[in-house]
Amino acid sequence: MSESRLQDEERLRRRRVQQPPPELEQEHALSSKYESLNYEVSENQLYREEEAKPSHHVKLWRRSRNRWIVCFFIGIFTALVAALIDIMLHYSQEIKFGFIIKNLLSNCDKETELTGDGCMWKVVTAWICYNCLLVGIAGCLVIFWAPIAGGSGIPQIKCFLNGIQIPEVVKLKTLVSKAIGVACAVGGGLSAGKEGPMIHSGAVVGAGISQGRCQSLHFDTGLFKEFRNDRERRDFVSAGAAAGVAAAFGAPIGGVLFSLEEGASFWNQNLTWRMFFSAMISAFTVNSILSWFNGRSGWLSWTGLANFGVFENKNYNIWEIPLFLAIGVIGGLTGALFNHLNSRLTEFRKKYVSNKWQRLLECLLVAAISAFAGFITIFLVDDCQPVGVNPNVTEVNQMWCKKGEYSAVAKLFFQNPEESVKALFHSPINSFRPWTLLIFSMEYYMLTMWTFALPVPAGVFIPAILTGAAWGRLFGIGVGRAFPTITGIDPGKYALAGAAAQLGGIVRMTISLTAIIMEATKVFYSDMDGLEGIDRAGRVRLSDFFDEDVQQDKSVDSLRLSPLDEQCWMDLEPFIHPHPHRVPLNASLPFIFQLFRGLGLRFLAVVNDDNKLRGIITRKDVARFRERRSNRKYQVQELYIAEDRTN
Repeated sequence: MSESRLQDEERLRRRRVQQPPPELEQEHALSSKYESLNYEVSENQLYREEEAKPSHHVKLWRRSRNRWIVCFFIGIFTALVAALIDIMLHYSQEIKFGFIIKNLLSNCDKETELTGDGCMWKVVTAWICYNCLLVGIAGCLVIFWAPIAGGSGIPQIKCFLNGIQIPEVVKLKTLVSKAIGVACAVGGGLSAGKEGPMIHSGAVVGAGISQGRCQSLHFDTGLFKEFRNDRERRDFVSAGAAAGVAAAFGAPIGGVLFSLEEGASFWNQNLTWRMFFSAMISAFTVNSILSWFNGRSGWLSWTGLANFGVFENKNYNIWEIPLFLAIGVIGGLTGALFNHLNSRLTEFRKKYVSNKWQRLLECLLVAAISAFAGFITIFLVDDCQPVGVNPNVTEVNQMWCKKGEYSAVAKLFFQNPEESVKALFHSPINSFRPWTLLIFSMEYYMLTMWTFALPVPAGVFIPAILTGAAWGRLFGIGVGRAFPTITGIDPGKYALAGAAAQLGGIVRMTISLTAIIMEATKVFYSDMDGLEGIDRAGRVRLSDFFDEDVQQDKSVDSLRLSPLDEQCWMDLEPFIHPHPHRVPLNASLPFIFQLFRGLGLRFLAVVNDDNKLRGIITRKDVARFRERRSNRKYQVQELYIAEDRTN
């Protein structure tokens, strides 16, 4: 091989080592901002000696008992947080609908009778201002106080459960910002849901109760000290996430499956039972509280924050199964397109909406446009239905319609998203015109995509369900008109299939999502195979053409590598420490402690007299040992690695 060829290969090697590809830096490289959590058990000699003691079995029994007690309180307090969010949202909407809008509509009717001029602009202005006020509160909580509380929080909890330490992800102020912010965001009319943030809230509750203390308030009960480590806290965070799903949808089984499918990195049978116990306690408690709050104490008729009602008609025909599969395909394609466009929007935000005040202004802009979209749609779509078709209407739903009629558009836009979903599931066949459903589904789809990833606590579960229910009902109306001679075609069944398919296409869950939808709607898989659409939505994804992650599933033979690429090598010798820090087996504790404090390391290698590695000792182990021996308190603070390592 010529000397020039060797020089070219050497320059190429150095360039690759020093300048990794841009896509590797952005997508697939490990970030040095975060440290990992320590989920491993240090099985050293002291640990084995402790296990051999006769009293060890008593400690194991006591620890197992305390785990069940902690899971019980996790379910209770997660339900209390869920009920508090729902009660705050109830009173917020009582002010908006029952006081402001209702009084303005009454005054407008009187003014129209006297002067002949309408004053609907007052209603629109009041609606927009009130929504912007609430959304502004939610945005300020996230932007200026607890940035980690933005969004649903599910990705952050997944990272935590997989061993990545994200600062303040399970802190008290994150929970407070999450609870107040999601109530303000949903009450402010954003295309957002409160169910996703409940998973994060439950995880925070699980992490806090299991430690028996609150570092933010400098409060320590002295309980559950044996659980003050990353390994135990991880399991309780999994239980809290399951309890959050159960409180949101009244789905304890779905909560356990969600933690299994999406979050937990560790699983065993005992943990499964404890998570299910915590989820059942959460679902029962939130059911009891909300049933009492809604005047039905003891009835247990309020299964969760999302109450979709009960389907009376669960029958289906065999020829409908291909239609349900087609709905699943549509949900998968539209869900993948949603994720693709939202990722592009996120990139745009990172470049051009980076200032805090710019982000707050975007929140207010989205709130104003979301509020104005409903009013402009009422003007564009004349869909006034007789009250007899749907008697469960209010004065707010009757705006711009004659007496004895209500606006179908207002019934979709101007009430709780859960109530709108229930209307699409259970309203009579002729309650909504096709144009109303088409325009609403397109508008809500775009608003959800714009709202998602805003710096406010908000989830995507209910917006996705509402969007899918709208176009799913439209699909059912089309089927009824295509086969007019066939009886028993209920658009509500297709609305349910569309809702499940749209949600599955966006969040890409199948098993846990199916269980959640079944428990929330009281529809079992044997009753209606329309839930097969969830499986289709998870399998048919337009994201296969967009996501770079899909390229990793291909075989090595499909990669286009040149001979020079195949011979590329990296010299790791410059990165190896020639003289690593180590301590002998008989080193004193003060010496090791001072070494940790002086060097700022997390681990030290322990060697014997022959300089052979016998194990490691961690910074946290030393701190805990000194704390127990001296009966003093030490705070272990993580030192984050700087991004710039050139200096």
